[in-house]
Amino acid sequence: YDWNRGGHGTVTMRRAITVSCNSCFYDMGFNLNEYDPFFLPETARQYGLGQPTGVQGVGENAGLIPDPDWKMASGAGGWVAGDAVNMAIGQGDVQVTPLQMARVFAAFANGGTLVTPRLIDRIGSGGGTPEETWPVEESGQIPLSEAHLEALRGALREVATQSYGTASHRFFGLPVPVAGKTGTAEAPPNDPHAWFAGYAPAEPYTLADGTVVTEPQIAVLVML
Repeated sequence: YDWNRGGHGTVTMRRAITVSCNSCFYDMGFNLNEYDPFFLPETARQYGLGQPTGVQGVGENAGLIPDPDWKMASGAGGWVAGDAVNMAIGQGDVQVTPLQMARVFAAFANGGTLVTPRLIDRIGSGGGTPEETWPVEESGQIPLSEAHLEALRGALREVATQSYGTASHRFFGLPVPVAGKTGTAEAPPNDPHAWFAGYAPAEPYTLADGTVVTEPQIAVLVML
């Protein structure tokens, strides 16, 4: 998909992410479905969606990424363009977990690598026992070129910094540079869930002791 030109020539994908423009995402989902109904679902699975993250020690739900085969097998009938349009904004039959999305945003921050979440980072030394650390386990790469990843990170940064960004009013004056994305998950007949996923620092940041942090250190997922 052309990140520099919207489907109708009206909005770039980067700006659509910053302002959370559903109509642009609808258009993208429709066009991708015309290209191949399996393309969008298969791409979503490359981000680790629709499957467990592999975290040990807690129960987790795999979520659901629907596709034409799944819909037919479920007895809900044939796949239609509206299914892809819904999927393009994470609605319809799509189900993802907060942990899955936190992992996706960690991949945006680290250059595209999906890692297996873990509950323990390290066990400190004590009683004559040396410190024990857990190695980072890589589990895949998200399907984005470096150019598209850079454009995406720019859009996520604008979400928190530009006047038209959907989360900028919450980060005004925060010294730590943040990048992220707002979202709404419908739960009819109840009220919708509000999401924010992001990472920090999104730009070089100087700590109180003068240390300059040049790479993101944390990914977060907040749901209300």
